[in-house]
Amino acid sequence: MAEPKRHLDQLDSLEGPDLWQRVVEFQPSDRPLEPPARSVRRRVMAGSVALVVFALAAGLLWQALGRPSPEVSGASAVVPSPPRLITYRDEARGLTVSYPISWFRATQQLTPHLSNPHEILALGTYPLRPGGRKCAQLPVQAIGDLGPGDALLWLAERAGPASAPPRPASFRSALLSQGTDESPACLSSPKDFSHRVIAFSDAGRVFELYVAYGPSIPESRFEQLLAILDGLRFDRST
Repeated sequence: MAEPKRHLDQLDSLEGPDLWQRVVEFQPSDRPLEPPARSVRRRVMAGSVALVVFALAAGLLWQALGRPSPEVSGASAVVPSPPRLITYRDEARGLTVSYPISWFRATQQLTPHLSNPHEILALGTYPLRPGGRKCAQLPVQAIGDLGPGDALLWLAERAGPASAPPRPASFRSALLSQGTDESPACLSSPKDFSHRVIAFSDAGRVFELYVAYGPSIPESRFEQLLAILDGLRFDRST
């Protein structure tokens, strides 16, 4: 048996193309060896092809379903959805405004003792309460309730002869500049917040806009405030 074993050990070092021929030459039995059946080789080849196809299909499926989109920086990132909007139309006051559903519109006058200018709209990110102990010309109670991350806008219209600069294409610059209005002095206690009064004309009408927001307002909420102001539409004075 030593001689056949020696020959078989030599087979391990032979290259593939000559391997089977050497096995036939050195096999110790008189029974001839036959190469594997062609059907077996075909099944092995078919199985290999199937594995390759499955791997490719799995990779394509992962790219289509599992890989994050280019707009998402990581697998755990969340793409914010645009806020749902309410469009409010006031026929009597001739204005249309759209605002996020999470905002609050005052359903009663925040400045009940003010006659000219007269209040036509008030919106905030929190429930708006009317009145205040001082300064009938401003929504003092609502300003006092303003939180660090809140925003408030109050709009009034001048009656009779009046003039003001044309409405800006965007209120962004006006919102980012610090106002010099008297609203801080109207409050019962000091408050850290940004505020300004903006007078402007549009559609043959003159308006006074008061805007306030807290020092920790999120950028998304500031952009909502800006979108509300830039989206205001007024009927033309007749």
